[in-house]
Amino acid sequence: KSVGMPTRGLIKYFQIAVESLNSSLVEEFQSKNNPKEVSQRVSKVLVPAIHLLQHRTNSAADPANRDAELLENVRGRWCALLEVPMAEEKHEYWSAVFNKVVPDDNSVIMKQPQNLRYPSQKEDMQLANKFRSI
Repeated sequence: KSVGMPTRGLIKYFQIAVESLNSSLVEEFQSKNNPKEVSQRVSKVLVPAIHLLQHRTNSAADPANRDAELLENVRGRWCALLEVPMAEEKHEYWSAVFNKVVPDDNSVIMKQPQNLRYPSQKEDMQLANKFRSI
């Protein structure tokens, strides 16, 4: 009988690390003036983690698992920035991050989408006002 590495603890710490990393990136994006660096780290570190979480969610017998909950929380933190006023250049970086973290088709993609869903801050703010009135 071969004994494989127990993955339960490893996955638990992976989930904790992803949650902590995402919080750190969102807070840094909001509070500092280095959106390009944050966007690059999202691409290099967070997006691969999202790939793994999405794969685990898609393969899970119970789709309402911790991976799915974490994915929703990670994406929700970036969505919450939709209503936060920011400079146009910073908004462009947010839009790029948003399109990497919150994909149209529920499968995360590494490259920039051909059609950005929120190409301008003005449209974003109109969308925020639309949903606020619902």
